[in-house]
Amino acid sequence: AAGVLHRDVKEANIMVRAADGPAKLVDFGIGDYTGARDLTADILPPGTPEYRAPEAWRYFRQHARVLGARYEAGAADDLWALGVVCYWLLTGRSEVDGEDDADFIEAVLTQAPVPPHEANERVPRALSDVCLRLLEKTPEARTPSALAVVAALEEALRSADAAWDVPLCDAFSEDTATTESELDSFEKWRNRPRHRPRRGMRAPPEIPPPPAGATPLKTTKPRH
Repeated sequence: AAGVLHRDVKEANIMVRAADGPAKLVDFGIGDYTGARDLTADILPPGTPEYRAPEAWRYFRQHARVLGARYEAGAADDLWALGVVCYWLLTGRSEVDGEDDADFIEAVLTQAPVPPHEANERVPRALSDVCLRLLEKTPEARTPSALAVVAALEEALRSADAAWDVPLCDAFSEDTATTESELDSFEKWRNRPRHRPRRGMRAPPEIPPPPAGATPLKTTKPRH
């Protein structure tokens, strides 16, 4: 409503205040608003690849060879990213996956996510539906605004029953630190995501130190 785009909505940028519980969206360092300094140095604006909307990847494919092409992110991009965060919170995994970057992008464009209430039977159906509307493949079909998300959540809460009080996964605590039952970790919270959220290029792999007594190899500086 204030005309500000975050452009990097993800769980790492959502902090829950311990004192009274509200969630706060933080780190507007690559956000956009009228009069903001231009940060875009490539066809896509700064952001974390795993949270980019299908329309951003579609534009990238269609304009990759167009000189000077620049994708303009909008509210629908932030709302898609919010849907990715919501799906992760409800199921403990990404809404889509791929063996490599190309497969992942193709999945974002074409693969329908498993409904959260099917991936995790503890998720109420109404909450699952709110999440899926944020993950529609086109902006026109997606929930149109953050205010509309709030309205959808409030509507779902009005019909909430006892199932909403059941934890989405079993918590890790001191009494489960060394002894774990079959349900304690809810399959290690759906086996965790296969890839870690990142911004920009992947970090180079760490090189382990040589074993004790080994003769160090001679290295040369790379040419640029």
